[in-house]
Amino acid sequence: MADATLRDPPTINTCIHWIAKLGGFLGRKRDGEPGVKTIWLGLRRLHDIADTWMLASSPLSARQVVTYLVISNLSIGLQLHYFL
Repeated sequence: MADATLRDPPTINTCIHWIAKLGGFLGRKRDGEPGVKTIWLGLRRLHDIADTWMLASSPLSARQVVTYLVISNLSIGLQLHYFL
């Protein structure tokens, strides 16, 4: 079964729907396509999930983890402020 997923990668539309679902998109019949805000929220959540995965699998001290999270959240806040 793993070979089938490697031969048939998901389409861009499928990936966008996965990301949008992380941002709250329900994907019902009449919902249409996800909007920019929903995709943005999904990308932020995906970023948080990736950060958690990296931190959980790395041998950092508690101080290094806090420093990383503060710097990461500041950069996201600055990016969001830029677009608003």
